[in-house]
Amino acid sequence: MSLSEAKNESSSGEQTKLSPDQKAAHDLLTELRTRISTQKLPYQYGVEARALESLWEIFGLARKAIKDNPGCREFAQIATSMLNVVLRPVTAKWHRAKEAGLLDSRDGANDLRADLADVREKLVAFAEQLQMLAYGKVIPDKQGPEVLSPSQLQAAFLPLKFGLDEGIALPDGRRSLDVSINADEATEVSIRREFAQLTPDRLDAIGLALSGGGIRSATFCLGVVQVLAERGLMKHFDYLSTVSGGGYTGSFISSVIGSGGSFEELAKPYGPDTDAVRHVRQNAKFLSAVDLKRRWIMITGTLSGMIMNWIAPLCLLSFVAWLCTYLGPAMPPEIWSKAAIGFSVATLVAIYISGFSLRAGTNARSGAIVVAMSAAAALAFALVAAIEWGLLKFDALLNSRISGGVALSGTNGIKFAGS
Repeated sequence: MSLSEAKNESSSGEQTKLSPDQKAAHDLLTELRTRISTQKLPYQYGVEARALESLWEIFGLARKAIKDNPGCREFAQIATSMLNVVLRPVTAKWHRAKEAGLLDSRDGANDLRADLADVREKLVAFAEQLQMLAYGKVIPDKQGPEVLSPSQLQAAFLPLKFGLDEGIALPDGRRSLDVSINADEATEVSIRREFAQLTPDRLDAIGLALSGGGIRSATFCLGVVQVLAERGLMKHFDYLSTVSGGGYTGSFISSVIGSGGSFEELAKPYGPDTDAVRHVRQNAKFLSAVDLKRRWIMITGTLSGMIMNWIAPLCLLSFVAWLCTYLGPAMPPEIWSKAAIGFSVATLVAIYISGFSLRAGTNARSGAIVVAMSAAAALAFALVAAIEWGLLKFDALLNSRISGGVALSGTNGIKFAGS
């Protein structure tokens, strides 16, 4: 007998000596200790629904281990207890939530992660029970690395220096911005902090951003600002950034504080409203006028804007008509249409050349400029040709009316004389 055959016979003999409990524990442990159920699921990593499915699959794996190893009494006892006491409450709770789509929301997904973290500790303890049952000793499994190392976490909480980065390379080759910009900004921030009785030389700069969304955003942002003011946090903001509906609330904040008011005038989120908040609520009609004077101003402003928009194309048409009046008699009428056709063909050729240059990986900026200029020339000549054609038709119609009027008057005169 060879050495390899002796080893195989020895290993097969040892395999047959394993009890049903040991075999079942080994089979389930192989699946359990390599699943996310016994490892941490970092925030915003993985898919919550798949982690839940991984828990469901443990039920089938445990049943299979029990069926494949008859007589595994001890394993069946601890496995059944784990399934019914630890896993089933979690899977039953989140099965309906998953079908209802709650895992698609951030709040629902976060709640599931909290339950997964709790059940993970119990499954790790269960895995150690299986190790003891299968191998007679426990060797704790190593946990996967954290998303952020301790040094990275510590760096995330270090003070940040506000201002523009002076080390960014600029297009003209310079390596830094004008340092006076950051110096002036730091001075303004320090003055504001001294006025708010805060530490003026702190590095961190905090900003409040109010997002857009019309009157709904303005209302929501006002509620947030009231809560922040009620808790005394508004004075800590160095910057205020707004857009659209958030700008309405931001303008209200700037109006109150800029006129010498205090942040207490923005507070009282649970009522009663302060005088400033009551005023902005009762007069928040920024899309509708409140009296005849403002309505008339809105009407005249709208009309003036429309007239200004109409004047621009009318001025262009008038210029082209004036140009045709002076150039038309000196040049054949068909030259404009021929020029428009010629530049249209040139535009198509330029488009093809620009497309091939793009596919070749060359800089297509010059090709795009040629296409734009050719198309502009084609449109300009086509417009001149259309105006010239219209002038000729109008002139012919006018001459025919004048000739017809003279002939008609002459005929009437002869008829009158003969009578």
